[in-house]
Formats: sequence, C-alpha cells, structure tokens
Amino acid sequence: MPRLMFWARAVGVPACLGLCGYVIYVSRFAPHTIFFYLFLLFLLLVDIVSLVPERAREAFVVVGALVFGLCIIEGAAFAFDSDTPVSIKTKGVIVRNLVFGWGPGDPGVYHERLIYPYSGATIYEVTYTFDDHRLRKTVPSDHGPTIAFFGDSFTLGVGVNDPDTMPQAFADLTDHKIRVLNLGFWAYSPQQFLRAMETGVFDKIVGSDLRLFVFFTAPWQTDRVACKADYVFGAPRYVLENGNPIFAGVCFDHGRPKIEGLLSRVAIFRALFKRYFRIGTRGDIQLYIAETLKAAALTRERYHVPTIVLFLSAGHDNLWMSGFTDQDIMNELRAGGLPVIDVSLGKHTWNNPKLSIPGDWHPTPFAHRARAMLLKQFLVAHMPEILALPRQ
Repeated sequence: MPRLMFWARAVGVPACLGLCGYVIYVSRFAPHTIFFYLFLLFLLLVDIVSLVPERAREAFVVVGALVFGLCIIEGAAFAFDSDTPVSIKTKGVIVRNLVFGWGPGDPGVYHERLIYPYSGATIYEVTYTFDDHRLRKTVPSDHGPTIAFFGDSFTLGVGVNDPDTMPQAFADLTDHKIRVLNLGFWAYSPQQFLRAMETGVFDKIVGSDLRLFVFFTAPWQTDRVACKADYVFGAPRYVLENGNPIFAGVCFDHGRPKIEGLLSRVAIFRALFKRYFRIGTRGDIQLYIAETLKAAALTRERYHVPTIVLFLSAGHDNLWMSGFTDQDIMNELRAGGLPVIDVSLGKHTWNNPKLSIPGDWHPTPFAHRARAMLLKQFLVAHMPEILALPRQ
C-alpha cells in the first residue's frame, strides 16, 4: 500500500500540475502566466521533497525556497499589474502582411471586446467593417477627389464603431464630397508609412485624383520605429545612414522584440521596467523624424501630392531620455517642409472621459470629430485647393 501511494503521488501530482499548467496556457491569462507557473513549480518541488530520500532533500528545499521567494515577488508585481485590459477580437482581423508585417484580414465584419481580465467588465464592444480593399469602412463620395489617411489605431478607429472614426468624421464634415480612405491599422508607425511609399502598395487604391495624404503620428511610436516593442516582430526595420533611413529587413532580425517578448511575461518587468525599456532615445527620435520626412518626400514624388502631419504630443515622460520636446519634433518636421497640426486637444487627454475611452487610451467619437475639424479648418485656411471640387 505505501508503495502504491508513493507511485500515485510520484505520477499523479506532476500530471495534475501539468494539466493545470496547460489550462492556464490556453486561458486568457496567458500573458500573465509566470506567476502561476512559478507557483505550480513550487508545489511540484514540495511533492518531490516529500518523496526523495532524506539525504537528497536539502538541495530541493533550497531550490523550493528560492522559487517560493520568486513566486512572492512575482505575485506582488502581478497584483500591481492585474488590471491590464484584455482584447477579444474576431479571429482573422489581423493577419501577416509581407509589406507591413501585419495587416487586415479578408473583407468583412469583425468584432472586438475589451474587458478587465478578472471582473470581465466590458470597457468597449465595437464592430469593424473592412471593405473590398481591406480598408476600414468610410462612407465618402465615390467620385470626388481623394484624401488618404494613414496611421495607427487612432486612425483606424479602435474602440469606436464605423461611423465614429476620424476619417469618417472628416468625410461627414466635407458633406461626403471627398473620397476618404482609411489606410490606418493597429500599431502602424512611420516605418509602415515609409515602406508603403517605397513599394507603391497603395497605387491601385488611391486612384487618379489623389489630393492629400494625412499622417497621424505621435512620438511614442518610437518604440515601434526602433524595434523595441514585442509586437513589431514583422515590421519593416530601418537604420540611419548619414541621416537617411535605409531599409534593413524586419524587426525580428534585430533581436530586441524577442527579448521583450520573453520579459513581458514577467509581471515585475511589466510593472517596473517595461516603460523604460521602450522609452525613446535621441537616436530613436532622429530615426522617427527621418522616416516621416522621407515617407512624405516619396509621397510627393510618387503621387505628386503633399502630406499633412497630425501630431499628438507625447509629453516629457516619454521624451526625457531623448533630449527632444514635442515642440522640437514639430519644428524639425516643419523645417523639412511638412505642415504639422497639433491635435493633442490639451494636456490631460488621457484622463478626460470626453476625449479618451474610460479604461482605455483610444479616442472617443468626440475626439475623432474634434481632430477632423482641426484638419478641415487648416485646409480651408491654408490649402483650400485640396477641398476644391472639379468643375462639372
């Protein structure tokens, strides 16, 4: 009987712990699993200590104590970091793209629900419609001059339904007389904008009467430009050579995203070090500016149209290591010939429920419309020819 109990514990306990680990792995808590895995490892070591001969226990006790200490530290950090929202998207909305690294899937209707991980409370629940060109749906004129918007999730309109995006708001403000294209997508940045201009991937989409590119950007995109973020594995990578950004493959080859991808599963890293790991340096900002200027120059060369930059300030906390301020960056872009509109909408955008979705940092429909209005006012005052309709 004792021998039977020994084998039951020697086989049954590890099997049960392994099953628990698998359940955690396939659950929505997967990004936070290091704490749970450490705890399961500690339980396994406790079981081993109770089974091995006394002379071999000391080593396992020491290892178990170390694992338990790490478990406590990781658990405290995990509790601190436990309110990070979880996004539940329709499968296939984001797929691999050879030009940008990732992009929209097949045309169709997709859903996203953003929730708090433990309470399950909904932050937002929205629908995204992608047309036959795999662009976020807008309702513009089918025959008017074209204005193309490019950018990240702020341009795409994450967190709001189709009628409430910034490109759609601009189409509404121009009475649907302008053909508006929403070329934005999750986590895009100047590197995707530049790659699009180098490859001509939008040539067939923009049509023959393109008037303007509108590029929405912010300095906190430098973690993408510098290949520091863990979600930019497939993004195009550029390096500066004599001030000129040169295509150098993809971010995965750089190695930095691989490191953060591993560290991001450690709660203590997420809670204490992640923001410093990604913060922009002087070189990152210089690359960010150079990519934006070169993309705009290629836009004029390829399509013979200007680019306007909608600039969202990053603030001192995101720029202090770089030696740049938001104003410095805007001045550099303007010195390079780009019209720049500051669309920050004030200093406390992130904490204003009228401007940012509560529980999230993406813009509200009100903020999208306000930024579209700033763009229209600028065009009317400084570039009226952009909105001028062709004579019948």
